Amino acid sequence: MEPRQELLQKWEARAGRFHPRMEITSDGLMLGAGTLLAKMAQEERGRPLLALDDEPRVMALLATAYEQPVDPYILTKMRRACELWNADEKALAHIHLAYANLPHCDEDRAMRLFAADALLEVITPSTLMKAQEFDPAFLKIFHPDELRVPAGNGRGSGEWTDGGAVTPASFRTRGRIKALSTFLEWLRGRI
Repeated sequence: MEPRQELLQKWEARAGRFHPRMEITSDGLMLGAGTLLAKMAQEERGRPLLALDDEPRVMALLATAYEQPVDPYILTKMRRACELWNADEKALAHIHLAYANLPHCDEDRAMRLFAADALLEVITPSTLMKAQEFDPAFLKIFHPDELRVPAGNGRGSGEWTDGGAVTPASFRTRGRIKALSTFLEWLRGRI
């Protein structure tokens, strides 16, 4: 089956599970047509825990859905909602999601969110941001324990680093990135 046809079938199957606002379900924090922003995990005793594990992915998804980077304040509210949910403060968790003031996710935004979710299975959040001409630096979310270029190293001092170098493997995905970017444009044309 052609990838476009397969994705359209997945979209049609998920379109029935529509969440116009961020909502915590048994699967996790959802938005749009069943797109998971944070997954539900389990602690060792089997109690469900809401885990916002990949914040750059969430920010890239939301930027794609809303066609512009969203305020980092929304991520702060999502983090707090997860903490409250895990502390058995379900009502307060939903209040924090409401105060995030994320715009209503209509069907067009839900389709962009769905397409971005599919793209992020094969590309990085940074690549998705670049493909849409958004600044990928927007995905750099401050965490005090992340690696930084040491002071005294010129212009890059204080910048984030992964501690490694760019590898040839990162260049192999460029052909797929171009094809996926073309697909995203095609999907946008359907909206």
